[in-house]
Amino acid sequence: MTHFPIIGYPRPSANADFFIQDLGTAAFYGLEFIDTSEDLVIPNQNLSCKPAILIEGSTMVIDYGDCGANSDKDFIDIAFTSMSAGDGFTLTNAIYNDVVNSYSADLAASCTLNNYTNYKILATYSAIGSTTEIDYYLSKNFETIPQISTSTGLTSGITANQIINYATSNDTSFIAQNFSAGDYLDFSTSSNTGRYTIDGVTSDDFSREIITLTVGSPRVVPEDLKGTEVIVGHKRKLYLDTNNPYNLNNIIIHRVTTEAIGGKNYFAIDGTVQENLTLFRGNMYVFVEDSYPEHILGFSTTPDGIHAGGLSFADVGFYSILDSSLNKKIYFIVPNNNTPNQLYYYCTLHPGMGGAIMVTGNYSYGNNIPALTTNITTTATGGAVATTAYG
Repeated sequence: MTHFPIIGYPRPSANADFFIQDLGTAAFYGLEFIDTSEDLVIPNQNLSCKPAILIEGSTMVIDYGDCGANSDKDFIDIAFTSMSAGDGFTLTNAIYNDVVNSYSADLAASCTLNNYTNYKILATYSAIGSTTEIDYYLSKNFETIPQISTSTGLTSGITANQIINYATSNDTSFIAQNFSAGDYLDFSTSSNTGRYTIDGVTSDDFSREIITLTVGSPRVVPEDLKGTEVIVGHKRKLYLDTNNPYNLNNIIIHRVTTEAIGGKNYFAIDGTVQENLTLFRGNMYVFVEDSYPEHILGFSTTPDGIHAGGLSFADVGFYSILDSSLNKKIYFIVPNNNTPNQLYYYCTLHPGMGGAIMVTGNYSYGNNIPALTTNITTTATGGAVATTAYG
């Protein structure tokens, strides 16, 4: 199994206009790194398009210009640009039947290439099934789909920077997991290590996902990892100056516990010690503190808050309730335009327990305080007193 280092959130600077959101990791089992377009092509693959064919004497023109399958056109283009005049290929499974004109033929043939351009193959055949000397064969009248096999390797030399994914389920699919252009992929494999940026994600006629990487990404090294679990880090660039309001109905709950490491206690968010968080302005976040009152959660614009000479942060969007029956403190936070881009959570009683919070987005909070239905008396920790609501 391949694992990846955890990459933390960057600290904002005065001129920073974006941050990187960590979307977690996903496991893939069918990855193949490719560095040329010919790697996308399956040699002598089954074609799905029917060509138009012109025969005059022993000369044959096979025209795939109207083919609608990109995989077929890629194969034809790469195969025949790799070949030289005189190289051989075979045409098989070419049964033609023109019902209107009561004419049928078998165009299976052994051919040598004369010339190739724009999906049109000019060749001379040395043997052919059955046909007249001169005729034009419409693609729609082929009963079967003609197939082409070449005797030469594919050597187009056209460079690419792509990854093939043989997805087996939604869990192993880049498309199903909403990977999109601009997202970062973090790999750590034997041949490809580093951060790659997605330029596009699509699928081909063989149900393979094709992930195209941007020019600025490291050049991939050919590597076939089909059947091997690869853990892919997924990160997305988000901008701080977005003007889109966020949904207040989107309530995100975090569980705050403590973990003892080396004799010292640390806050853990959803099980991760000193987790760095990202909060979006306009969303409601609920922090349930299990370790209250031994440890009391606080927020500050200074790392470690009052233990480093800072102050606790107070705002109309920050308030809490004390659940005396469960002995827990519950914090409700709706970041808004008054909330700074950088905050820190810490323990108001003990130093060195907390972590960092990045705040992004745009939301004008005003003086309205969203309330949840509860039967617990509400006390303010921010700049206003919230009204108690009884369920």
